[in-house]
Amino acid sequence: MKINKRIVVTISILAGAALLVSGAVAVPTILAIKDLNVKMAAATADIDQKYLLRKHTRTSLDKLEEAKTMIRALSSVAIVEGEELTFVSAIENAASDAGVTQDLTLETVNQVDISLYEKEIPLKIDAEGDYRNIIIFLHKLERLSFYLAVKSINISAPQHREAASSGAVRMSLDASVKWLAKDQPVFKQLDYKPTDLPLN
Repeated sequence: MKINKRIVVTISILAGAALLVSGAVAVPTILAIKDLNVKMAAATADIDQKYLLRKHTRTSLDKLEEAKTMIRALSSVAIVEGEELTFVSAIENAASDAGVTQDLTLETVNQVDISLYEKEIPLKIDAEGDYRNIIIFLHKLERLSFYLAVKSINISAPQHREAASSGAVRMSLDASVKWLAKDQPVFKQLDYKPTDLPLN
C-alpha cells in the first residue's frame, strides 16, 4: 500500500510539475500569438487604408483633369477676360470670309452681372450683303468656338434703293455672349488657366 501511495504521490507531483512547466511555456506562447494576431490585423487595416487612400487620390486626380477639360470646354464658348479682341476679330473674319459688311455693337451698358466673375453681354450685329452670303455668314457665326445666344434674327431688304435693286439684303441679329473673369475662384481652385488647353 505504501508503495502505491508513493507511486500516486510521485505521479501527482510529476503531473503537477508537468502542468506548471507546460503552463509556463504555453501561456506566454498563447499570449504572444494573440498579440501577434492583433498587430497583424492592425497592419492589414493600415495597408487597406493606404490602398484605399491611394486609389481615392488617383481617382481624384483623374476627376480633376476631367474637370479642367470640361471647364476649358465651357470657358471656350465664353469670352474670357483678355480675349475680347479675339472675339471681335473672329466675327470680323467670319463676315470678311462670307463677303458681307457687318457692324458689331457690344452693349456693355446693358450687360447682366450674373456674379462677380460672370456677365452676360448683349450684342447686336448688323450685316449687309447678298442673301446667300448672309446665310454663309450665319453659318460661320454658328461654327465659332464662342457661343452666341441668339434672341432674334431679322432679314429684310435694305433701305438704300441701289442696294435693294442689286439683290442685297440687310440682317439684324440680337444675341448675347457670356463673359468670364480670368481670376474666377473655380479657375484658381483647379490651378487652371484659360490658356491651359488649346481652343477648338
